[in-house]
Amino acid sequence: MGTPTHSHIPAILRSMHAAYAEERGVDQWMIPLTMEAYEVLAVDFSRCASLRRSRELIRILVDFGQSEIDHS
Repeated sequence: MGTPTHSHIPAILRSMHAAYAEERGVDQWMIPLTMEAYEVLAVDFSRCASLRRSRELIRILVDFGQSEIDHS
């Protein structure tokens, strides 16, 4: 299997986000990622092309988003 291209990024990120939601035992809509977060992920993936790094960044962004909601 070859290296994912820029056109693969949206599907890869959606899949990783869904997997993280499943891991946490919730529906994906309960731990949303903002458009800004998706842009950060897409730019980072374009530079590094690391699935492991993208998975961890999704965790960080979701957890940060949840902490922002908790403080509101």
